[in-house]
Order: sequence, then structure tokens, then C-alpha cells
Amino acid sequence: MSSFVVRLLVLLAPGFLASKVYRKLRGRTIKKVWEDFAEVGIFAGAGYTTVALFSGTAILDAFVDSKIAISWPNVLAATGVSVLLALVGSVLHYTRAVNLLALRLGFSHLYGDEEIWEMFQEETEALLFIRDLRHNLVYYGYIERY
Repeated sequence: MSSFVVRLLVLLAPGFLASKVYRKLRGRTIKKVWEDFAEVGIFAGAGYTTVALFSGTAILDAFVDSKIAISWPNVLAATGVSVLLALVGSVLHYTRAVNLLALRLGFSHLYGDEEIWEMFQEETEALLFIRDLRHNLVYYGYIERY
């Protein structure tokens, strides 16, 4: 394995860890493989950028120039920031804050990304109104178990 690959894996470690935390808290979703790579890159980039803004150091140069030594305190700080960003992202996903904001501003008519059945399974007090047109029946009530 070349030194570039090892260096890239070490520098992307905050993104891998934050992606794992985010996926664990968010739950399973149907995603494409490239979205996993994008998620790791976004968490790592956001973590390093935030640390660079507050510390004033050129952390992101280590991605491009192999002559610059990897700063382990910056990697650890970026890991902590990335995990915090994953926690914030999972809260935003759980509360559907982005979708609700888009609904209120009129940008979208969608309530969320997931299937509606998953949404009702997560709710603790979700009332259902289901019409069975074939048998001319109406079901109204709460879901206790699935």
C-alpha cells in the first residue's frame, strides 16, 4: 500500500468515525455507495475546516502536500468536531428540521425522505386513518405493533 493511501486513510479517519456515528443514530436508509464516500468526505472536510477556522493553522494542506507532517492534535480535534457534527446531523434528521423548514418556506411539499410507514413507526402517538377501498372499510386508530 502506498504512503499516499495510508496518509489519506489517516486524514479521513474523522470522517469515517463521524459517518459511523451518524449512521448508527440515524438508522438504516437505502443509499448508493457513492453517498457513503460523500458522507465521509463531508464529515472529514467539515471537521478539518472548523478546526482550521478556530486554530488558524493550515490543516487542509496536509491533504495535498505529502511533505507536510500530519498534525495528530489536529486530527484528534477534527475527529471530535466531526462526531459532534454527526450528532447534530442526526438530531436534524430525526426532527426533520430541514424538511419542515422547506415546507414552511414553500420550497418543498415533502415531509421527509423516508417512507411514510417508517415515519409512523418512529412516532409514539401517531393516529392512522386508512381506507380499504376494495372491501369498503375504514381503519382508524394507533399502531401498537408491526
